[in-house]
Amino acid sequence: MKILNKTIETDYNGFYLSHVRMVNAIFGSALTSKEVKVLSVFMAISSYLDNGYVLDSITRKQIMKELNMFPGGLSNHTKSIKEKGFIENVKGKKGLKIKDFMIPEKGKQLYQICLKEMKEDDTE
Repeated sequence: MKILNKTIETDYNGFYLSHVRMVNAIFGSALTSKEVKVLSVFMAISSYLDNGYVLDSITRKQIMKELNMFPGGLSNHTKSIKEKGFIENVKGKKGLKIKDFMIPEKGKQLYQICLKEMKEDDTE
């Protein structure tokens, strides 16, 4: 089997944007382009603040500033991102956090995808 391999080098914010785009593609492009931006900025800010990837008031203000958004717009996008399964409620507290499967390794993340053609009699 031929394996395609590509290393992408990017800055801090670009790392999270690229990560969210790749995960979104793997899971069937569920997120809109604006939701990808919101989630990637959320992840970048949360990682920098080391707040456990929780959407708190500080993070919300930074996201709105970075993306030139208003509170209602951010709330609509985070609600949609939650419904699509990328973020969840914080257990025992008010707020949202990024699901564990979305959190990349620090500074480098590897992805593995297998593309397989299904035959009509293939039951996998």
